[in-house]
Amino acid sequence: MDAWTVAGVAAVVALAALVFAIGSVVASRAALTKATAAAMANRTQVERANEAAQAARREASTAVARLADVERKLIDSENELKLALQRAASLEGRLDETEQRLRQATETLAPPRIPSGRSAARLEDLRATLRAKAAEAAESADAAESADANGGRAS
Repeated sequence: MDAWTVAGVAAVVALAALVFAIGSVVASRAALTKATAAAMANRTQVERANEAAQAARREASTAVARLADVERKLIDSENELKLALQRAASLEGRLDETEQRLRQATETLAPPRIPSGRSAARLEDLRATLRAKAAEAAESADAAESADANGGRAS
């Protein structure tokens, strides 16, 4: 083989190697572009997840603060209830004591005198007077009614 043939074959081999190298660079560049796009998508998802986590933390801290406030109010109410129960027990004891003293005081008293009211004869006189007045009122109402029925003329 002469030198020209060897140089030609070397040039063809070098050209083939260069074509494969360019193909490799283009393929790796395409793979790198895809990997970059995937990394950007993952980064966006991570940022969204981080924002959601921060919002959840804020909501949780607000809920914890409200829960602490409710717990504080519950403890205050429990203490007030205990004091109210103590006062109620004290008042109940005083009420029982007062009822007992009242019973003792009323047991020693004589029963009150019941007034007899009016005599039976006087009550009958009052009833008769009331009946007479009612009859008079009924007669005058009948007379007025019949006068209205006759057109205002007396009969």
